[in-house]
Amino acid sequence: MPKIVLTSQSEIKLNAVKNVFSSYVYEFQTYKTESGVPEQPLGFEEIEQGTLNRLNYVFDNYGIQPDTIYISIENGLLNHMGSPYPGDHFYDVANLAVLHVPKDFNGNEVDLNNVISSWSAMVPVSKALYKQVPDDQSKTFSPGNNDPHKSICGITREQILTQALDIIAGTLFI
Repeated sequence: MPKIVLTSQSEIKLNAVKNVFSSYVYEFQTYKTESGVPEQPLGFEEIEQGTLNRLNYVFDNYGIQPDTIYISIENGLLNHMGSPYPGDHFYDVANLAVLHVPKDFNGNEVDLNNVISSWSAMVPVSKALYKQVPDDQSKTFSPGNNDPHKSICGITREQILTQALDIIAGTLFI
């Protein structure tokens, strides 16, 4: 049976993956991975690096399987450049990377140039919405049951990730 491997054990991320791929027959598998970036990444480069590091972590520690779609998602913050309050206003955004390893794969390495990458919609947030403020870049945003994404833009973080994954899924030959 074809597999989908998610490089996270986040329930929100897994639900987004299932929302997109549940109409196909897949076995879903999650791994706890290391991103190699601060717990609350700041900026495009850190966020994207975390996404790719998670993919590589799975490849290095669990191998590469044929007939598998690998999905990596890293959330982070971008500084809100137009804010009159520097360091107080951010955009919450996710980088998504998907690699489809075909049935006939028989090698040991994959070409990361074949990774399809996309960004989610950006949601403006301020420190007031954080349970823990990321001043030292080591604390994480915890939406809990009161997902501020819903109050800010009308949809949840899960729905935002689902939208971004829908776009990527449309490019896969499955």
